[in-house]
Amino acid sequence: MKSIKAPVLITLGDRDGVRPEHAVEMFRLIPNAQLAVFPGGDHFLLWTSPDKVLAPIAAFLDAPVPNNLPAKDKKMSDNTTKSVKEKGSRRYPRL
Repeated sequence: MKSIKAPVLITLGDRDGVRPEHAVEMFRLIPNAQLAVFPGGDHFLLWTSPDKVLAPIAAFLDAPVPNNLPAKDKKMSDNTTKSVKEKGSRRYPRL
C-alpha cells in the first residue's frame, strides 16, 4: 500500500462491519490517504444516508492534486479527475 501514489479517501461508519483498526492501518500505509469515519454509520451509509457522505466525498474529489505526485501520475490524475467530473454530470449527478 505504500506504493500507492494517488490520493485515497478511506471511509467507514463507526458501526461498519469493517474493523476500524483495518481502516486506520490503510490510512497509515497509503501516503496520500485521508480517513473519514461517520458516527452512527454502517457499511451501507452511502445508500441509507447519502446526505452524510456526499459532501466529504465531493470535497475530496474537488481537492487539488497533491504536488508530491510524480509528473506522470499527476498528469494521469488530472485527466482522470476531469473525466470523472465530465461523467459525473451524466451518470452520477450531485445531489
